[in-house]
Amino acid sequence: MIDNLDNQTKRCPFCNEEINAKAIKCKHCHSMLVDGAVAPASAPPVVPALQQPAPVSGITKTVMYTLSAILPFIGLVAGFVYRAKPNPLTKKFGKNLLIFSVVMLVINFVSIVWALRTFLNYYRSIMTTFSTINSFQ
Repeated sequence: MIDNLDNQTKRCPFCNEEINAKAIKCKHCHSMLVDGAVAPASAPPVVPALQQPAPVSGITKTVMYTLSAILPFIGLVAGFVYRAKPNPLTKKFGKNLLIFSVVMLVINFVSIVWALRTFLNYYRSIMTTFSTINSFQ
């Protein structure tokens, strides 16, 4: 049955969406269309199953944790991205990556502060030595 002759479309008998009149499979509900097919009265409409994306692979986890240890901001961004995914295992990885990145951010900050303090003490020591040497001349 053609609803609109100008556009050559018809209604899918299963989901009632507008489709091409020559279609043999509905692009909305993925039902196979046969001439004169009518949706069964007792059967519910065919709804395609939602596909869950695969969880994060082991190599990806290794790379992300390594990058997060070196550059924690990458881990923070990736953690938020993975946290937004629909797969529960991917969400858990995103949460773990966020926690790991925050810990690495703190460790890196403490390491940088310690290195700067050590450098300043070394610099002061050298300057004291040079001033002592200059005072003898």
